[in-house]
Amino acid sequence: MEEGKIQVFIISQQSLFRQGIQLSLSEAADIQVLSAAAIDEGILSQIDTLPPDVILIDIDGSPDQGLTLARKIKQHSPSIAIVMLSSNPSDEQLFQVLKAQAAAYLSKEVTAEQLIDAIKRVAHGEHPINESL
Repeated sequence: MEEGKIQVFIISQQSLFRQGIQLSLSEAADIQVLSAAAIDEGILSQIDTLPPDVILIDIDGSPDQGLTLARKIKQHSPSIAIVMLSSNPSDEQLFQVLKAQAAAYLSKEVTAEQLIDAIKRVAHGEHPINESL
């Protein structure tokens, strides 16, 4: 882990999506991707081993799994900021994401710059999700 960098974890069921996010974030000098993984049983222990500042969760593959994981992470490590990503954002999903205590809820239509900006904001304690309301 590099000192002073925002540590990020990417969670998505889609390998190519994880790789794309990782590549996009590699352009940011102050962000380091610790891991990119699918939602599985071992994910919480991975987060324990290498605790990130921010976790990106793609909730397209299985919204329920992603939301449940977000709730478990916040219960276990309340200081970790969570950014939820969806290709089909909706008010109903926004409500569920708020209940899961995510700091941001973004459409997958965002640019790399917008995603990097959101990561920096949530890492510094902001909650851009409130702007979605």
